[in-house]
Amino acid sequence: MAGVTNPLCLQTYLAVNNARIRHQQHTDDVSKGYPGKFCSIVKSAGTGKSRLVHELGEHGVVVLYMNFKERGSIESDSYPPCDEVLLDMLVLERRREEGPQVAAFLAAIFLQMVTTLTQMAIRYNGDHSQMIKEWQACMRSSGRSSRRLFFMVVKVSL
Repeated sequence: MAGVTNPLCLQTYLAVNNARIRHQQHTDDVSKGYPGKFCSIVKSAGTGKSRLVHELGEHGVVVLYMNFKERGSIESDSYPPCDEVLLDMLVLERRREEGPQVAAFLAAIFLQMVTTLTQMAIRYNGDHSQMIKEWQACMRSSGRSSRRLFFMVVKVSL
């Protein structure tokens, strides 16, 4: 995804991948290699990643913020703040463990996302735009305590 700074370009990229996954689910050809409906955005500091993700959320895409910058690093005070629960679970506590533990962690995140988004959808009578607005507010830096609580629930579920 190098060089993508326009949320509509990223949204199109995600939509194309989503179509590929749906096509793959309806065929026997699983060799295409589209294992999941998510995208990582990794680039150097100051390149607009957070802005891109924020704008993507404004276009109705469910976005989960995760920041693994270690405490005390040069960029530790950057935006969004470090998710210390994640850092402790994935980096500090599990340095020697890989594979199944990470898969279990990701599964727990997605299950908690489904639970949380379902509760929000019920609260808004199925109005997905309101649900996504609340989700974004909880996950952005301004909702840091909500994001921390979300990841703490994930940690407890493991």
